[in-house]
Amino acid sequence: MIKLIATDLDGTFLSSTKNKPSDFREVFDEIKKRNILFAVASGRDYNGAAMYFDGYKDDIIFVCDNGANIYRGGKLLSRHTMNRQIYHTLIDTLGEMGITDILVCGVKGSYIQAASSPEYLEKMTTHYTRQTVVEDLKGVDDEIFKVSVTDLTGTVLKKEVYEPLMSKAVRKELTVHMSGTRFLDIMDKTADKGVGIRELQQKYGISKSETMAFGDYYNDEPLLDSAEYAFLMDGAPEDLAAKYKYRRGSCDRDGVTKRIREWAFDKIK
Repeated sequence: MIKLIATDLDGTFLSSTKNKPSDFREVFDEIKKRNILFAVASGRDYNGAAMYFDGYKDDIIFVCDNGANIYRGGKLLSRHTMNRQIYHTLIDTLGEMGITDILVCGVKGSYIQAASSPEYLEKMTTHYTRQTVVEDLKGVDDEIFKVSVTDLTGTVLKKEVYEPLMSKAVRKELTVHMSGTRFLDIMDKTADKGVGIRELQQKYGISKSETMAFGDYYNDEPLLDSAEYAFLMDGAPEDLAAKYKYRRGSCDRDGVTKRIREWAFDKIK
């Protein structure tokens, strides 16, 4: 019996036009009826994820900032924040690498540095809410969940940012994930989506064999590895596709809800 369903948002649950599956309301009503927990596990912050679920967000668990924090009923249940010295070193390291398009997520909100490109400033308003533009990210008075770097061209992030950063000493204190071809997310070493799901499993007495998960990119590997029924979406990198055996689906064809109907409601009792 499935007791926990967890899904990534962008490229997995949400369509390419950022719409929920057409039958989600019906499927979600059945999920609640069966007392199955439903969790959204996203690289977005809480407000950026919850805005897609007006009307029923209090019935959904949000594992946000790639597992750095968990919310239920709008309340923060768990957090994994960065050591302040490590955070400062990371910001300095990114600056030395010539990176300016940086956004930081904290307990109080999100922060973007004023030196970011106009295109980046505009783009981030669609992913994060409660933003504050600051001159110095090191001066942010908040507990930091995540530092996000973006390459809007989607062509050089892995080679020019991810690979060089992985060779830095500060990497040993951090979790670094490619969240898409354009997004790189950096959290405390204790945080990832899998950690968040395992915290929920422990809290609610749910096993891996009772968990279903959906994802589409490298930052979803810990999420998928925490579930017996792990579904990688169509269009995911080929090296990931070989790892997960269950049938996939398209985010543009209600892939998540179709698999929930088939596996959580029918096949698995």
